[in-house]
Amino acid sequence: MIKAIFFDVDGTLVPSGGQTLPAETLCALKELRRKGIHLFIATGRHISMLDGIRADFEFDGYGTMNGQLFVCGDKTVCGNPIPAQGVREIVEAAAAEHFSCIFLAAAEGWTNMANDAARAFLEEFNVAAPPTMPLEYALGREIYQVIVLLAPEEDHLLLDRAAHLTTTRWHPGFLDALAPGGGKATGVQAVLDHLGLTPEEIMAFGDGGNDISMLQLAHIGVATGNAGDHVKAAADYVCPPVEEQGVLEAFQHFGLIE
Repeated sequence: MIKAIFFDVDGTLVPSGGQTLPAETLCALKELRRKGIHLFIATGRHISMLDGIRADFEFDGYGTMNGQLFVCGDKTVCGNPIPAQGVREIVEAAAAEHFSCIFLAAAEGWTNMANDAARAFLEEFNVAAPPTMPLEYALGREIYQVIVLLAPEEDHLLLDRAAHLTTTRWHPGFLDALAPGGGKATGVQAVLDHLGLTPEEIMAFGDGGNDISMLQLAHIGVATGNAGDHVKAAADYVCPPVEEQGVLEAFQHFGLIE
């Protein structure tokens, strides 16, 4: 019996950068809640990028920055910041190779360089420009995720200097750098431990490379039809794409809603 569902946001609940839940999806979430199913967000976004989603529906918990900070109500059930040495390596790589990053702490975010890549990110996700700070500002701070604004063929500019960090990509314009071993499954497992649930009692939805660990952990992992083939291969079921509100079809397929 499914007792909890974890949702990616971009490309899953809403198109990339979307800020509002479709009406039909919202109705389905309310029906699932009436049935006693716990509903969680597990996203690469910072909490500040979820204002529109949260205004539509208050989930039972939010795993932001790829699950590295997972808060349920007023309780933090997972906090997995990047070790200080990892932050230093990212800073050194950005300084040497002159690329832009967005550094994300629990309550703030900033960039080292407001270049075209940073502006494209902000425009797509409809968020206000963060302050621009010197790279050294990140040193000594508790940082949960760094959005590294590089194209796939440029990943080596970071990885050559910080190979031990976990990196995940769900967008062609950037990759996310996390603590070693980090990822959405880390946060999801912390929630399960908090609630006394097992992976056999959960379902997860996603479309990006950063969702694979979560889809594999869940008893039922669902990839949306717009997901890449490597994500679909990790899923138990593939529903229609986000533009067709594919999550609704999956709810019906598995008998969660009428």
